[in-house]
Amino acid sequence: MNLLPKKKDFFQDIFERSATAMTIIGQDRIFLAVNTAAHAILGYEAEELTGKHFADILHPEDQLLILNAFDDRLTHETTGDLCLESRYIRKNGQIIQRTLHLSPVRDAHGGFLYFFAQLIDTSALASPKNGGLSEDNQQRILFDNFPFLAWLKDTESRFLAVNQPFADAFGLAAADGFVGKTDQDIYPQDLAQQYRDDDQEVLGSGDRKIYEEIIEVQGVRKWFEIYKAPVWDADGKLRGSVGYARDITRRKETEQHLALNEFTLNQVNDSVLLIDQHGRFHYANDAACRALNYSRAELLGMGVPDIDPDWPAARWPECFDHIKIHGSKKIETRHQAKDGRIFPVEVSARYFEYHGRGYNVTLVRDITERKRTEELLHKREQEFRALVENSPDTIVRYDRECRRMYVNPALTRVTGIPAQEMLGKTPVGFELNYGETVQYQHAIQQVLQNGVKQEIELFLHSPDGKTSCLQIQLMPERAPNGQIVSVLALGRDITALKESEIRLRTLVENLPDFIARFDLLGRYTYVNPSVAKAYGRTSEHFVGKTMRELHLDPDGQQEKHIKETIRLGAPHAIENKWMTPDGERFFEIRFIPKKDGRGQTIGVLAIGRDITERKQADELLLKREQEFRTLAENLPDLVVRYDRDCRRTYVNPAYEQETGIPARQSMHKTPDAKWRTGISGEEFNATLCKVMETRIPAQIFLRGTKANLQTADYAFHVVAECNPDGEVIGALAIGKNVTVLKETQRRLEESQLLLRQLAAHNETAREDDRRHLSREIHDELGQCLSALRMGMSSVLELQYNEDHSSSQAIIQRMITLVDSTIQIVRNLVTWLRPSALDMGIVPALEWLAEEFNRVHPGIRCILRVVEEDIHLDEKRATEIFRITQESLTNISRHADATEVQIALDRKESHYLLEVRDNGKGFDSLLQKKQSFGLIGVRERVLMLEGNVEISSMPDQGTIIRVGIPIHAHSVSTDS
Repeated sequence: MNLLPKKKDFFQDIFERSATAMTIIGQDRIFLAVNTAAHAILGYEAEELTGKHFADILHPEDQLLILNAFDDRLTHETTGDLCLESRYIRKNGQIIQRTLHLSPVRDAHGGFLYFFAQLIDTSALASPKNGGLSEDNQQRILFDNFPFLAWLKDTESRFLAVNQPFADAFGLAAADGFVGKTDQDIYPQDLAQQYRDDDQEVLGSGDRKIYEEIIEVQGVRKWFEIYKAPVWDADGKLRGSVGYARDITRRKETEQHLALNEFTLNQVNDSVLLIDQHGRFHYANDAACRALNYSRAELLGMGVPDIDPDWPAARWPECFDHIKIHGSKKIETRHQAKDGRIFPVEVSARYFEYHGRGYNVTLVRDITERKRTEELLHKREQEFRALVENSPDTIVRYDRECRRMYVNPALTRVTGIPAQEMLGKTPVGFELNYGETVQYQHAIQQVLQNGVKQEIELFLHSPDGKTSCLQIQLMPERAPNGQIVSVLALGRDITALKESEIRLRTLVENLPDFIARFDLLGRYTYVNPSVAKAYGRTSEHFVGKTMRELHLDPDGQQEKHIKETIRLGAPHAIENKWMTPDGERFFEIRFIPKKDGRGQTIGVLAIGRDITERKQADELLLKREQEFRTLAENLPDLVVRYDRDCRRTYVNPAYEQETGIPARQSMHKTPDAKWRTGISGEEFNATLCKVMETRIPAQIFLRGTKANLQTADYAFHVVAECNPDGEVIGALAIGKNVTVLKETQRRLEESQLLLRQLAAHNETAREDDRRHLSREIHDELGQCLSALRMGMSSVLELQYNEDHSSSQAIIQRMITLVDSTIQIVRNLVTWLRPSALDMGIVPALEWLAEEFNRVHPGIRCILRVVEEDIHLDEKRATEIFRITQESLTNISRHADATEVQIALDRKESHYLLEVRDNGKGFDSLLQKKQSFGLIGVRERVLMLEGNVEISSMPDQGTIIRVGIPIHAHSVSTDS
């Protein structure tokens, strides 16, 4: 029994594991708790001392002295601890001598709680055999034999001493190895700092600290309970701190298992109680606490007599012994909650033993509702008895053998036969003047077999000669398992109802509907005036004849339905055409079997209603509806119908596909109830209402979100819908997805604008080329030719001059000038068309790369041609060259690149050109519309029936990929 405070679990463990005999004794000198060492010293098994009186272990001669010491410390709060040597009697009768150290424990207000007693063997310390251990040696022995990790530190957190378990935990043979070290010498830096902070907190506050944490010891993570406290010397000066660490890993695991078990028991809806042989509670789950309105702590201090008024303490031992013998027991009793409420319960108890002690685990179920149901069932039975005893209807209950189990007074009054004479007999065995006794009993047997309720009419003759017609309902009665155990027969006198048939005939004679009655052979036995009038005959003309004989049923369909009604004995309805003097008419005909008092069909009643006009209207409406649905279901456009309240009454599949909203979710909702578009539901509703009010069609343009979350544009045409009478009954909206149309229109406009810009750019470029060519020829070639002319004149003037050296110099300059002129002309020709193109695309690209490297030394140009033997016609070779040239021009002007790679390869039926740079790139989605260089590239590729892909990201360079068919289709030269 754990009486130590819960917050001192650490010391509870010390109490249990201490080598010193320790006990906790109550005010009445009864042992409340005894540790293992005390049991061992006194020779008792575990828990045998619990509940015994302290005097039971005292030597008789020492009892008076010791018990008076208890009383003295109980009555005087200021009395100190007792330290007295006395004699004790072990279980086997042996007398031992121990020093009793007795301390009273009180609460914060001075109230007595319990005695804490220790039995200390001082003989070992006083014995000469121990060599006269000094106090320091005794403390060291105690320190090293302390079961937990213990240490002593100074104010700087240096270890002054550790016990041997501490050294063992860290793999050291001797505890002295820690002296002078700090936590930084043992633990990782973060843990060492945390432990030092804890030490300083304890030293700074002067208070102890107890906490739990996980510590890794020799690579194993374990739970420890840590205790730290400040240490003062005799003068009150702070000297350091002391600490203990207890491995609680196993306790933690046990607590987790216990918590799981506790959680499991608390999920049970019924109360679970653990009861000992004295009727005291040792466990109660949450359901028990809720049911009794006690806390768990309150219940654990109570017993069975405290909650069960029917089980006083005197009865419990007998019950406990009974359960112990038989293993289990189930009873019904009552429990009383804390608020005084008493409720019925069902208790299921099972006996078991644990550590030699017997317990009962009980499952307690609140049966208040069950008792209430039983009482209600009993009450209903009483009410049933009262009802049937006073009912004017006859009520009879039959068992499985068709014997009467009960008859009510009404049947006794009608038949004049006492109930005792009718009970226990079948209808056939004891007739009650029924006209159809055998058929009646057969009907009862059918109900017992198939459980289907039946209705039958019986004619009963009373002793006074009066004949009554009873309409009897036979109903099966079932047991809780569903088995039919009896039949209840409720009979009502319908004699007056039969008389009312006469009044009903009057009504039938004046109905506009066709009413006819047929016998079992399909012959007319009655027709109302409406039938006779329709055919221009008298009613008597029809009686005794079939419809075929009167030429009213040429195909025999009506006769077939009459026979089917007779065979099935159940009503059914059809729609059919009948030829009348007014022509072919549509009739809704209902065939109803007419039965006698025995339930046998004796004829058929046919009621026909002329539905020609309704049928024609329905057929027309159906035709129009089918036409509409055929059109709407196959339209790619969205079709929606709205009623006068703007609620959807129909949506076609295209609407479901576009919006992603199933029809069942859209139906009967207004646009504002299920709308995904940018336009508000109120605006849409307002347009619908205006169309229905004015009957003027309207257009609605909106942008919405499709099922795939893409934005789409729609154009709705809304018109009013009217019924045949011209009344507006709703609105019809037909919507077309115009997203592609709008996008095409937008792209067309952009393309037109770009084409205009490209044309202007090309014209400007051509003009620039002409201007450049003119300037080059005029400025360079013209001057060179002029200088050549002047030089030639000088030669002519000096031809007779004997100074040949000056003549030679002039000629030399002329030669140089001519060479320069030739080079300029070559450059001009190369600019207009490189001669390398005449050698093929590969040499042309090589020349272009070399020229680019020469002109732009800061940008490295690398050419990679996978297949050297590439043959292209002049047109495609020129265009690939110009595309590459244009790309290099763009790179040199805009890319800020340091390297460009050109690759030409063959892939199946295409030549692939790739120009890649490592420049600053650009956002291809935000590409400038006036990027004429890229536009020119695209246009050139399109002329070759190829494709181009330009990909770029800021700071990631640009890649231009061009694919051109190897065998191109006819490409016009002026494309």
